[in-house]
Formats: sequence, C-alpha cells, structure tokens
Amino acid sequence: MFTNVWYVAERSVNLGADPIKVRMLGCDFVLFRDKNGKAACLSNVCPHRGANLAGGKCRDDGTVACPYHGWRFDRSGTCVRIPAQMEPHDIAEPAKVDAYPVLEQNGLIWVFLGDEPELASPPFEIPEVGDTRYRQIDFNETWNCSFERAVEIDLDYVHSHFVHGAFGEEHRARPLDHVVENYSEHGFGSHLIAKPQPNRGLWRLLRKKGKGVPSYLNFKLPGFCRRVQVFIGGEGSKMNFVFYHFATPIDDEHVFNRLLFFRGFMTHRFFDKTNIKRNERAIREDRKICEEIYPKAAAVGRNWEVQTEHDHLVGAFHSILHTMRDKGWQIDARAAQDLARDNKPLMIPSPARRTISTGWVFPEMPRIAPRAVVQSRAAE
Repeated sequence: MFTNVWYVAERSVNLGADPIKVRMLGCDFVLFRDKNGKAACLSNVCPHRGANLAGGKCRDDGTVACPYHGWRFDRSGTCVRIPAQMEPHDIAEPAKVDAYPVLEQNGLIWVFLGDEPELASPPFEIPEVGDTRYRQIDFNETWNCSFERAVEIDLDYVHSHFVHGAFGEEHRARPLDHVVENYSEHGFGSHLIAKPQPNRGLWRLLRKKGKGVPSYLNFKLPGFCRRVQVFIGGEGSKMNFVFYHFATPIDDEHVFNRLLFFRGFMTHRFFDKTNIKRNERAIREDRKICEEIYPKAAAVGRNWEVQTEHDHLVGAFHSILHTMRDKGWQIDARAAQDLARDNKPLMIPSPARRTISTGWVFPEMPRIAPRAVVQSRAAE
C-alpha cells in the first residue's frame, strides 16, 4: 500500500450530521463536517484513552467530540476543549491527532493520506456527473484481495474473452493492437477498436452491423482509478458509456471498490434494471477471479510471474508503483506487523508531522526507505 496519494474515502451523500469511520491503508479515520459544512478527516484514535472518535458527536463549534470523555478536536486535529479541565491553556501539546487534506467534488470525498501533498497527483474532475446526457448508476463493493489485483484486472484486455466472453470464442482471444499512451508517473492511457459479435435484441438498434467499437482506457493515480469509455455506436457516437472504478485499499488483503457508471443511451430509468444486471454480472466475475488469486497481498514487481507481450498495461501500472516505492511512499508491511505486536496504533503521517516532529502520541506507519537512501547506505 502507498501513502502520498489522494484516495476516495466516501460519497458526499453519506456524510451528514454524524461522524463516520473509514478504514484505509490499515488505519481507521474519522470523517465529519465542520460548522461550515466542509468535510474533514482525522486519525480516528483519541490520544487520551484510544477511544473511537467516530463514535462521538459533531458539536456546534465545528469539532468532533470523543464519546469517552468529550475531548473536542477541530479539523486541524488540535484538541481545543477538555470538559474536565476549566481552561483551554491547560491542554497539553500531545492532545492532538493527525489531520489530512480533504477535497469534496463531484459527489466524492477525497482524502490525501500522506505528508507530501505538494508532490501528489491531484484529484480530477468527473465531467459526466450532472450531465443530463448520461444516466448515472453507482456501485460499491468490498473485495477480499489487494488493491493491486483489483486494478490489474481492468488493465488486462485478454481476460475479457475468458472471464466475460466479451468478444467471442477462445480462438479470438488475442487482443487487438493497443499500446501504452501518454505514460507518466501520474497515469497512462490506451485504446483499441473491438469487433464484437453480431448484435442481438435492443443492441441491434445501437450499432450498425460490422461497425467497430472504440474503447478508451485511462489509468489515473488519484484514487487508483480506471476510466473507460466505450463508443457502442462507433467513434464519437452519442451511444456510449463511461465508467470510473476507484480502488481504496482497506488493508493488504481487502479493497473497497467504488464504481460510477454513466450511460449515454437508454437513459430512462426503465432501462436501469437491465444495465445494473449486466454491470453486476461483470463485477461478480472479476471479483471471483481476484479473490482466488494467490497470494492475496501482491508485491510490487512480482518477478516470479511469467509475463507476455500482452501485459504491457499491467507493466506500466507496476512501473508507477516502482516509482512510488523509490520515493519512499510504500508502507513497509513487515515492519508494521512487528510494531503492531506492541499494541500501539500506527498512524499514516500527516503533513503536520513535517513541521511538528515532536509531541505525537502515536508513531508513524513505517515506510520502505527511498531508493536514494538505500543506495547511500549501500555505498557506506
């Protein structure tokens, strides 16, 4: 798992007057709204007795109050009131928790988990949200696999033949020509033109016989998102659908998937049932594959896997992960397990820890040393 990434923590509609708990990167966080209605995110463990802050209440002063002793924390993570003490100046410095940058847009609550927000790929707009040309349907589901597995299956064109039967018989399983496009440490793209089987039922009305179906895929680092747009009626056709698949790591072996589907055809709600059934079937098929892959926790750059010429999109994804690891952003799972034996909560380091290095009750989640540091140590 990786820090210094913007993750989709929750949908805006789910965060109301009460705080809620969200688990990401093996840690618990509390989401709440301040007195101005803006979403905030803090580490969820109270530094007093370790109580669950999300089990408390939001107060009129814009704070979240611990359910155990009423300690109040503002959106900066500072404890501003301890009811058992009369004066605010009596509050000791360690009475603070990590606070994380939050951005709310397009109906999603993004949270930056890390200490270097200036180096991160920023959240992106989703122009289809609110566009009357599209009908939007959302889907949420937890998979018992690592987030890497959930990302990889969307980047694998070959699996569509065997898992979904998308383009016909096995002898047609060789993927159409496609390459990695516009690669950077922030993401990449690809596209192909599929030649599907003859249309049936209502699909005959959407595409002329023999017409190719262009499909565009983009991987975006924020949210570990895959955006796919398919022009069912041909290039540039209004008959198209778009989906966004966000993968938020819960821990090394579980991922929360948020999918936003937008269809630019059959937009009346009458057709929702048919489309939901079709989408859920594909999701179930992918989930079964991912949950049965061994091992569940995927290592970056798995050298033991036999790669083929068709795995270049997955390879591009792992190249980005390698870059993040070299920067020192990858969580050291083994070190974290060793520290967990001491029964002391570990926290994802927030930006404040770069300027305030002391006075924190809980230690940082350990991360693998940056490549430059490792090379320097080796030289010594």
